[in-house]
Amino acid sequence: MKKSIKIILSTAIIFPILSKNHTIQTYAQNSMETNETAMNNISFEESQNLPLANIYTDTNNNTTFYSVNNPQSIEDYKKLGYTNIQYTKWTGDYNVASTKSKRAATTVAELITGAGLSAIFPNHKTAIQTLTTAFSLSKTLQTQHADVWPVYNVRNIIAIAPNGNKVRIGQEVKVKYYGNKERTNLIKQSHKSFWVG
Repeated sequence: MKKSIKIILSTAIIFPILSKNHTIQTYAQNSMETNETAMNNISFEESQNLPLANIYTDTNNNTTFYSVNNPQSIEDYKKLGYTNIQYTKWTGDYNVASTKSKRAATTVAELITGAGLSAIFPNHKTAIQTLTTAFSLSKTLQTQHADVWPVYNVRNIIAIAPNGNKVRIGQEVKVKYYGNKERTNLIKQSHKSFWVG
């Protein structure tokens, strides 16, 4: 009779502990799934409120990462411990008024930075220079002084930093140049990613 009492007592003590651990694991898993779902559905505008990634302070213990000094790709950010890397929704196509081909890239760069869409660059001048270079038309087309009708679309690249915070790690920009106002004659299309670094 004494043996059966010991067995009953030991199972009564073990099961609640297992049940409690399972509850903690389930809560943590549900919390992570909720966080991932929230990141999948985040709009561009909502993501603009997130801080920019900082590889020197985004860790739990404020240590500096040395594996990648200037991350310029998703793989680089993964090496630094950033997880759940996602793209936000696109802003939607913005049609730009016609402009001469010589100044088209500068016009698009000014519109993107002026609208606050490209906040990943250290300053306004750097943003204009970088975007103008990235989206410039060929020299041949520029010397023809043709009219072009640009269209641009932007989305952010976000991630969860090693310290658990949501941050912006980059931005993806698509620019299309059309040769007519109906925007049916595509001259050039550029698709670039820019990184906080």
